[in-house]
Amino acid sequence: MKKVTKCAPQYALTDLGMAFEHLFDNPGDFKYPNFKKKGSKRDSFRLDNCQFKVENNRIRVPHVGWVRMHERLRFRGAKLLWATISRQADGWYVSIQLELHDLDHLSPAKNQGRIGVDLGVLNFATLSNGLVFEGPKPLKKYSEKLAKLQRKFSRTEKNSHNRAKLRIKIARLYEKISNIRLDAIHKLTAFLTANYSEVCIEDLSVKGMMRNHHLARAISDMGFREFRRQMEYKMKQRGGRLIIASRWFPSSKMCRFCGLTNKALKLKHRLWVCPHCGRIIVDRDVNAAINLCNYIDRVDKSDSCSDSGRAAASSQKGNAVSSESYPDVCPAGEDPSRLKAAAERQGCQSTMQTCRKTLAGNDAADPGENSKAFYYGVGSDDWGSQRNSLPGSFGAEVVSKQTVNVQVCSEAQ
Repeated sequence: MKKVTKCAPQYALTDLGMAFEHLFDNPGDFKYPNFKKKGSKRDSFRLDNCQFKVENNRIRVPHVGWVRMHERLRFRGAKLLWATISRQADGWYVSIQLELHDLDHLSPAKNQGRIGVDLGVLNFATLSNGLVFEGPKPLKKYSEKLAKLQRKFSRTEKNSHNRAKLRIKIARLYEKISNIRLDAIHKLTAFLTANYSEVCIEDLSVKGMMRNHHLARAISDMGFREFRRQMEYKMKQRGGRLIIASRWFPSSKMCRFCGLTNKALKLKHRLWVCPHCGRIIVDRDVNAAINLCNYIDRVDKSDSCSDSGRAAASSQKGNAVSSESYPDVCPAGEDPSRLKAAAERQGCQSTMQTCRKTLAGNDAADPGENSKAFYYGVGSDDWGSQRNSLPGSFGAEVVSKQTVNVQVCSEAQ
């Protein structure tokens, strides 16, 4: 005990007490605290403000001395509260808690109105104006390399030097995967908060979605919860407004033209025909994003975002047209003849197997090679005002006109 500072065991006992409090208050959400062996988990300890000192790019740690940091503190003259020193795969990190007064907020978002954002697995984010951002999917990209290292690790002898080296390599690869994911989410959230004053997203149940073992790996590779966390604090910094739609709001199953809720729609149906108005929903993600954008009108601005979102969803539950009133609900894939007839009514060239529909966007400017997102052109925003502020780490180039090929298959085939 004499070799470590007094704060290390004190804060460890404090954290243990908080863990038991969470367990007793919410036994369904928290588990019994487990013992964490040194080196097996994230090693860290905390220091009081009287136990450390910061000068320029150095920090003095008890029983260690002065240690050089890679950067200086960003805020001068702030009161130091405590510091947490942790070991990660690629080195040691220190996180310093500061007390700030009269902090200048970031510039408010550009006056581009409101936007709806639909999160998904195929594409990370789809906006109601037609922009579609592909996620980097780093876990999928490095899955083969990760599996190769894990196979080599399983063949090594326990407590050997080679096993320890491979453990470090695997940990650093996981750290790289996490950093790629965080970088993409930071760029996307910064783009949204800097350009839109009102953003609506869904209250996704990630824990429930992870129960689908076919999609659990892909969902965990997206980082939906981290996206919401960053949107919450960045919108607050910008002075914007984040609306959280109820998780029971049928954004994907609701027709954006007439309000029909197609309860027969499944995840595999990317295209479907509304049985009430006969319109073709070419892309279910864009349709969901537009419904989320329209959801903002239902929210009372005087209430808080989350509370008013749930209240508006419950009050509007009986107003939308329900598919139970229309027994002929048939999403694409179950009745190709109906899809063909509806497509012909709208002037689309279609056959029994393929429906080709061109979504015309703005032809004013070439988006360029550095702007990486799909643009479907279903919105009315000026594309030229958005092209220069797009984040640059997403997987596909922007196109001003997109031709969508949709396969219409029948179960009888």
